[in-house]
Amino acid sequence: MVAVQGLALEGALDALYRKLRRLIPDLEPVTKPQEPAAAAGGSGGGGRGGGRESSPACNGGYHISLSRSVPITRAQIEPLTTQLAARLEAAGIGAFPLTLCGLRTFANDEGSRSFVSAMVATGEREVVGLVRAVDGAFEAHGLPPFYQEPLPHVSVGWLVGDQRPRIQAALDRFTRQQQAAAQQAVAQAKARAQSSQATTALLVAAAAEGAARATQPAAGSQHGAAAAAGAASAFSLGPWQHRSRPPKGHDPWPVVRCSGR
Repeated sequence: MVAVQGLALEGALDALYRKLRRLIPDLEPVTKPQEPAAAAGGSGGGGRGGGRESSPACNGGYHISLSRSVPITRAQIEPLTTQLAARLEAAGIGAFPLTLCGLRTFANDEGSRSFVSAMVATGEREVVGLVRAVDGAFEAHGLPPFYQEPLPHVSVGWLVGDQRPRIQAALDRFTRQQQAAAQQAVAQAKARAQSSQATTALLVAAAAEGAARATQPAAGSQHGAAAAAGAASAFSLGPWQHRSRPPKGHDPWPVVRCSGR
């Protein structure tokens, strides 16, 4: 697995989980300790067989799966990990940028758990390259490879059983809420921009009027110049102009860039 702990994504995923929990009250967090999982990682449950032992309980943190969850024998542990290290090094994939965008629901092979996941956008090619390296090591030991068309993702929460229709309905509602919030934010930004433009027009008029008075010959000409200078200083660039700029874009939920393996 590719761990996400300690990267900039973690806080955004926590915030996303809290928002989704309002729509799916029984959604469990993936950061909670879960059942024992496979050696190479991945969401979902692994079976048990004669002469096999499960791996220690995983930390249950945010991660990107690179393999299915599979049971292995004790004798397979050392040669499998050695070959995994060799194949991952041979893949030559170093640190790369990673972004998440879009939500999707998945279920494990047994249908015992369903997940809400954030999809990998930038970095998908590199993650698939890591998946193929893991596939080679798995196949050499008679273990099943990953799915033919990998869909790299980070699971945010899970439910017991196959509840994909229920999760999808919640995600559709969540998307509508985010779109409505985005439209409201754009409308508010436009209103602030229009208000700032009106204020700018008034300040320009005041500065022009003050400058005109300053150029008129009179006994109080020094007084008129001071007024013009005061009007000009009121029109100087200030923080309000930065705050009034409308956003260049608005994502349904935060997309955070980070580097890591």
